[in-house]
Amino acid sequence: MSGASQPRWLRLSNGKQVDLRDWKVVLFMQGHCPYCHKFDPVLKQLAGQYGFSVFSYTIDGQGDDAFPEALPAPPDVMQTFSPISRWPRRLRFW
Repeated sequence: MSGASQPRWLRLSNGKQVDLRDWKVVLFMQGHCPYCHKFDPVLKQLAGQYGFSVFSYTIDGQGDDAFPEALPAPPDVMQTFSPISRWPRRLRFW
């Protein structure tokens, strides 16, 4: 396998094995969110340990220490990945 990374196998709770190279995590964050500041470093460490990718999007335009280069979340990404985007406008926090 010249130039290709080796499979990163993980057994799921149902017994199925998956290659973590095929998995991606989409992270929505806010720079002022205390939960993000606790969770994001853990997610970054797990991604490095297990070899999966994290695509970080910011809702408020700010990253954090773990993902300082988070991209602003465009409407199409929010619509596709975030159930919050289906909330009534009056309940949204952005």
